[in-house]
Amino acid sequence: MDTRKAFGAALTAAKESKELSFADFGTRRTYVQCLTKGKYTPTVDKLFEIAEVLDVNPVSLMIETYLILNANTSFEDLISDIRSEREVFKVSTFHPDEMRKKSTDKV
Repeated sequence: MDTRKAFGAALTAAKESKELSFADFGTRRTYVQCLTKGKYTPTVDKLFEIAEVLDVNPVSLMIETYLILNANTSFEDLISDIRSEREVFKVSTFHPDEMRKKSTDKV
């Protein structure tokens, strides 16, 4: 299964679990239908918009997509990997206001 189809499966599962119809996505309904069929890959902005309609964290959609693609990986193992990989970013939290403050402090 390719990434687009896996994302479509994750999106379909969330949509059905929340008992939503394509009409609930408003003007994006045709686009969402294409996503569920694996025809498109969403941009990050669209991922956030879709997650908002589903009332889920956008990362949850990506996690489910990953788990569909990697059936031998458990959720617990994935979360463990994510925890250890966060060290790569060398930040425990990110807040845009803090980043802006740091950049203005240098002036």
